[in-house]
Amino acid sequence: MTGRSFAPRRRSDQPRIATALLAFGFVLSSLAVLPGGPVGRSAPTVGSERAGLSGAGTTPAAGVRAPVPLASPSAQNWFNLSGGYPPGIPGNRTFAALAYDPDLNGTLMFGGFNQTRFGPDGDTWLFANGTWTNLTANLTSSPSPRWASLMTWDPWDHEMVLFGGRTSYTTLGDTWVFTSGAWSLLTPTSSPSPRQSQFSVFSADPTLGAVYLDGGSCYACGTIDNDSWTFLGGTWQNDTGTVGGGPAVLDYGTWDPSTNDILGYSSTATNCTGTSSTVAFNGSAWTTLNTTSAPGPVPQGGGLVYDALDSEVVLFGGGYDVAGICAFLNNTWSYANGTWTNQTANLTASPAARCCESVAYDPTQKVVVLLGGAETSQAYIGDTWTFPAAPLALTINRSTPIGVMGTEVNFSANVSGGVGPLTLNWSFGDGSANATGALVHHTFTSLGSFRVNFTVRDSQGRSLNRSAVLRVVGPLVAGVRATPLLGEAPLWVNFSANASGGAAPFVYSWTFGDGGLGSGASVTHLYRTPGNFSATVTVRDGSRQAERAAVNVSVVAPFTISLRTVPGTSTGDAPFLVNFTATPTGTTGPYTADWGFGDGSPFEPGLNVSHLYTAPGTFEAEVAVTDAVGHVVNGSVVVQVGGPLSVSASALRPAGLAPFPADFLASAGNGTAPYAFTWSFGDGSPNGTGAAPSHLYLDPGRYVAVLTTTDDGGGRVVTDVPVEVVSGLIASVSSNTTYGTAPLWVAFDSTVGGGLPADSFSWSFGDGGSSTTANATHRYATLGAFVVNYSVSDALGEVVHRNLTVDVYAPLRVGLSATPASLDIGGNATLSAVSTGGSGSVRYAWGALPPGCGTPTSAVVTCQVTRPGTFNVTVSVEDSRNDSATASVELTVVTPTPTNSGSGGSTNPAVTFGELIGAVAIGGLIGAVAVFLGLRSRRLPPPDSTAGPAESGAGLEGPTDVDRTAHNPGSPINPGPTN
Repeated sequence: MTGRSFAPRRRSDQPRIATALLAFGFVLSSLAVLPGGPVGRSAPTVGSERAGLSGAGTTPAAGVRAPVPLASPSAQNWFNLSGGYPPGIPGNRTFAALAYDPDLNGTLMFGGFNQTRFGPDGDTWLFANGTWTNLTANLTSSPSPRWASLMTWDPWDHEMVLFGGRTSYTTLGDTWVFTSGAWSLLTPTSSPSPRQSQFSVFSADPTLGAVYLDGGSCYACGTIDNDSWTFLGGTWQNDTGTVGGGPAVLDYGTWDPSTNDILGYSSTATNCTGTSSTVAFNGSAWTTLNTTSAPGPVPQGGGLVYDALDSEVVLFGGGYDVAGICAFLNNTWSYANGTWTNQTANLTASPAARCCESVAYDPTQKVVVLLGGAETSQAYIGDTWTFPAAPLALTINRSTPIGVMGTEVNFSANVSGGVGPLTLNWSFGDGSANATGALVHHTFTSLGSFRVNFTVRDSQGRSLNRSAVLRVVGPLVAGVRATPLLGEAPLWVNFSANASGGAAPFVYSWTFGDGGLGSGASVTHLYRTPGNFSATVTVRDGSRQAERAAVNVSVVAPFTISLRTVPGTSTGDAPFLVNFTATPTGTTGPYTADWGFGDGSPFEPGLNVSHLYTAPGTFEAEVAVTDAVGHVVNGSVVVQVGGPLSVSASALRPAGLAPFPADFLASAGNGTAPYAFTWSFGDGSPNGTGAAPSHLYLDPGRYVAVLTTTDDGGGRVVTDVPVEVVSGLIASVSSNTTYGTAPLWVAFDSTVGGGLPADSFSWSFGDGGSSTTANATHRYATLGAFVVNYSVSDALGEVVHRNLTVDVYAPLRVGLSATPASLDIGGNATLSAVSTGGSGSVRYAWGALPPGCGTPTSAVVTCQVTRPGTFNVTVSVEDSRNDSATASVELTVVTPTPTNSGSGGSTNPAVTFGELIGAVAIGGLIGAVAVFLGLRSRRLPPPDSTAGPAESGAGLEGPTDVDRTAHNPGSPINPGPTN
C-alpha cells in the first residue's frame, strides 16, 4: 500500500478451514437465497453456509480510552421504533450493511437481501433522531444491488468504506466510498479477493491507524478467507503474515476502545453446534481470552457491537442447534472486563429471536441500532430497535408564529426516548429568566425578534436542542372610511380600510349591512335598496390578531322619469323628426336635463326637445335628469330610421338541364325591417316566399322569376331573375371520306345540339394530330387505320364523345413475270403476278394467255404451251375499294430445229464431241447476249422487288412495305381471256 507500511508482527499459526467447516457451508447465506417458502414451512437442515456480521462500531481516535463504566448503570432495555412488527422501515431484509456516519450524524444503511423481491437491494438509507430517511433518489451513482457487504467508517479519510458483498449467486470484490452525500467507485491497483461479510471483521483500528479487514467468505468459491488487509487513503494493502491473521473461523468482531483491541467471537461450530471462544486483536496478533460465562448455546449469525454508553460489547441473537435444525435466539449478552453477562432476564422488552440482523452504534444518541434479520421460520423482519434506550427525539411548538407585546405566548415540547429523569430548559432570548417543563407561558414586553431555545438532557448525559425565532409586534389597530355616505338607490359606495401595529400581511374582510360581503383593503359596493347600513371591516394580521371598524351609509329612494316621443312612434324613414319628452316623478324640482341623440349631433338641454334624423340607422337617444339635490336619473329611447328599400336577388345557378332545381337568394337593405319576399317563377307554378326558395323547372326554356319585396314601412321593389333550362347536349361527326391513299386529306365536320352553347371542342386524329375547332381538316401522311376521337363540352360542363375510323393505304400496284420467258412447244412456263398497296383483298384477271395455260384462278398460272408464237400476256388486279392496276409480259414459244442422225438415213449429219462442245459454247454466248439485250429493252424492277428476270409492270417502284397478306399468289382471281 503506497505511503504506509507496518512492522512485521507475529501471527499465530492457525490451520486453514477444515473440511468439516466447508461442509457446514454458508448456512445463513443460503437462508437468504432460499427463504423456504410460506410461513409455517419447516426450516431446512442447516449445512450450506453460516454467517456473521462485522458489526463495526465506533471509531474513536487513536489513544482515546472509553469512559469508566457507571457504578450504577442505567436500566437497560430494547426499544422498538418501527411502530409495529413486522414490517417497519426500510422494509424486511437481512444482511444490510450498517455503520455510523459522523458527517451525517446518523447511521448509514446500504442494500441487504429483500424477501419481498427475493433478491438483493441497492438502496441507501439514513437513520437519525429515531427516523429512517431514504437517500436513494438523490444519488447520481450507487453500488449495484447486493447483500452481506462489509462497511465501516474510515476516520482518517473521513469517508464510509464499502467492500464486496454478494448478489444472488456471485460474490463481489469492488470498493466504494460514501462521502459528501454521494457514492464513488474506487479502482485501487490491488484489492482483497471477492468476499462477503460472513466470518469476517471489518473495522477502523486506531492501533494500526487504518481500516482493518480479516477473513470473510466467498459463496462462488465455497471457501472461508483467512487473510488480512488494511485500507487507507483509497489503497488496499495485503498484510497477511505481517499483521496477524484471525482464527480459523472468526464469526464476527468489533473495536473495543476499553481495551484498544478488536474483540472477536470465534467458534468451531458446524450446523450451529460446537464450542466458542472470545478472541482479541491488538494490532499485531490475535489471542484467545480467558473469559467467564461465555454465551451459550453457541450463537452464530448474531450482531456484535460496542456500546459506548455502558462501556461494554453487546451481542444479540444468532443461531444454535435444536434437533439438527438451526434455531434462532433473542438473547442479549454484554462483555466487559473479561466477563460475559446474559442480560436477557433483566430486560422487559427484546427483539424477536433472529439471525442475520444488522447492528451499529450511534454515538450521537448513544444507542445501539438493530435492523431487520430473519426468524427461525425464515420469515424476514424489517423492524428497528435501539439499546439500551430509545434515542432522544424532540419537537417544540408555539401557540402563535408571531407574538404580541404584552400578550402571553404558550410554548410546548414533545420529547421521546432517552433515559429518565429528563431535564427540560427554556430560554426566551429577551433577557428574562429561563423556564423549565414541557409546557411554559411567556409574555414579551418589548418589540423585536427573539430566539427561543429548548434543551433536553437525560440521565445518561444525552441532549438535544431545538430553537425557533419568534417575532413580537405591537397591538393591531384598524380604521375605515366610505365615499359617499349618502345617496339614492342604487348607490355605489367606495370603502377603504387601514391598519397599524400588528404584523403584515393584513387580511381585510367586509360585511356591508345588506348581506353583501367583500375582501381587500379597498372595495366598492352597490346598495340597491334604500336604508341605513353599517359597513364593517375585520382586519387580521400575521400574529393572529383581529380588529374591527365600522362606518354608516344612508341610501334614499330615487326619483324616476318617463319618456315618450311625438309622434307616438320611434320608427320612420329619413328625414325623420322626433319630439322627446322626459317627465320626472317622486321628488321635487327644479330639474335640469341633457339629451344626446346617438347620431353624433351636439347635446341639447331641456325636458322637452326635438331632433331631426337625416340618415337611416338605429339610434339610442339618452337623457340625464338631475333633481334639486343633485341626484341624477338616466333614461333612453331607441329610434329606428329607415332609408329607400334596396333589394338584390339572383339564382345560384342561372342555367341547368331539365328537370332543373333552381335555388334563389335575395337580400334587402335600408327601408324598414322586417322584409317580405314573394316569388313568381315564370312557369305557371304557384308563388314562393322567403329569401332563399328553391324551385324545380321541368321543361327546357327561358324563364324569368319575378321577386316582389316589401318592408315594414310600405316600401316595394320588383326584381327579375332570368333562368335558362336546356335539354341534354347531343353531337354527331362526319368526314368527306373515310379511306384513301397516302397522303390523304380528310375534312371533318361536327353537328352539336341541346345544352348551352358549346365552348370547347377536341379532335384527336389517331396519328398524333389534334384540333380544338368545331370543324377540322387533317392530312394523313402515313399508312394505317386511324381512330378519330371527338368530344364537345358546353357551359354546363356536359361532355359528349364520338369517334370514326379513317383507313389510309398505299396506291395499288401489280408486277408480272414469266419463267422462262422463251421455250419450245410443249415446254412448261410459269406466269406470276405480285400486287402491292391497295385496300383489302384483290382479284386477278388474265388476258392473252397462250393455249395450254388452263383456267387461271390465282396470282400464278402454269402453262404447257402447245402452239409457237410470241404472246403478250396481261394481268389486271382490283382491290376491295375497286382500285385497279395492270401489267404485261412477253412469252416466246418456238418449234425445235430437226437434227441429222448420221448413217442410216438421218437428216442430221453426225456431230463429233469436239463439234458439240463448240456448238454449246457458241449457243451459250449467243443466248447470253440475247438475254442481256432483252433485259436492256425492259424497265428494271425496284431493288426489293420479288419479280423474276422477265417481270414487267408499270409502277413497281412504289411502296413495298404494305402488309400484303390479302394479296398472296394463292388468292382466287377472275380468269382472263384465252387465245
